Amino acid sequence: MDIVALIIALLRASRIPARYVHGAIDVPIAKLMNWAGGFTNAEAALPFTVSGDIPTEQQQEMYVVSQFCQSR
Repeated sequence: MDIVALIIALLRASRIPARYVHGAIDVPIAKLMNWAGGFTNAEAALPFTVSGDIPTEQQQEMYVVSQFCQSR
């Protein structure tokens, strides 16, 4: 059982409606760096997310990473 299945099961056992969803989000790189632990370098934050098995795709504007896309 993976962590998502466990969380869904715990929520349902607590009578909190829960279901799986699939999608993608676009997040400004500044928010990603903050969420990932306070990175100050975008080039370091992106490999960190990939190492956690979070599929990412970076979008560049004038050779500066401006946001990333997470999809599953």
